[in-house]
Amino acid sequence: MSAALLFLGVAAVLAGPMARGLSRASWPSRAPSLGMAAWLSLQFTTLLSIVLVGLSLLVGDLPHEWTPIAFFHACADAVQHHSWQGNTPLAWMGGTLALAMSARVVGVLLFRGARRRRELGKHHALLRLVGSPTIQSDLVILDHPMPAAYCIPGRRGVVVISEGALGLLSPSQIAQVLAHERAHLRARHHRVLFLADVLASAFFGRFGLANARMHVAQLAELHADDAVPAPERPALAEAVVAMASRDHHPLGALAATGGATAARVLRLTAGTRPLSGVQRAAARSLVAATLAMPAVVGFIPMATRALLDYCFPY
Repeated sequence: MSAALLFLGVAAVLAGPMARGLSRASWPSRAPSLGMAAWLSLQFTTLLSIVLVGLSLLVGDLPHEWTPIAFFHACADAVQHHSWQGNTPLAWMGGTLALAMSARVVGVLLFRGARRRRELGKHHALLRLVGSPTIQSDLVILDHPMPAAYCIPGRRGVVVISEGALGLLSPSQIAQVLAHERAHLRARHHRVLFLADVLASAFFGRFGLANARMHVAQLAELHADDAVPAPERPALAEAVVAMASRDHHPLGALAATGGATAARVLRLTAGTRPLSGVQRAAARSLVAATLAMPAVVGFIPMATRALLDYCFPY
């Protein structure tokens, strides 16, 4: 039970105070890639901690000297020999919790992955029919009056811009919009967003991590904005404002007008001060500490026992 309480405490801290603190922090917008990593690490570690709560209830109490390695050995033995903790209701609840959370994530991964591939496949096929290729192999012009610009990921990702956008934007604005979309494809932001979506689904729209995908999506837009040269960012801001109210893009696409438009425009026009080397190192340490938290907490009983033996040897 002690192990289950420890892992439950980790999950509560991550999904509560840490998630709220990260959502209010300003540093992720100054280092979007690290911000995305922070949100993904929070999601993954919270989910892992909840699964470990279930496994802890399944195997029952361990000796005071237990270590993470001993814990996982106990889990493996319990599964192999069906030696649940006396087949008690608590053990069955723990096993059900661990299995349900794991199955939900795997199920969502398979279901949404298949749906996403179908939608992107349909759009790629549609673009081959109605889109006009250009001398740039990754650029397709869509004959549609609505201003739109987005990228479609895939084995050969493409950037799509409509005739409406070409007529609305200046050449400089068009160039920066295309640079923004190509940055999405280079950084594989669609994979990051898909992972955030799958992990968020495990929480059934509850807790502080339910909006993690929204934060990751906004940071992905900022990360793509940063790929545009600083002198050209006002042109991108003008393009975002011009298209924001009339843009439309398909499921699975990353659009130039995505994210919180007002915040993006302000950031593009006023600029932002990047994190210093020390601040960046601290952010990386936060991500690493979040991922290592279950293992670190797992050593607490052993460390406590060692400290007591040292202080009170007799």
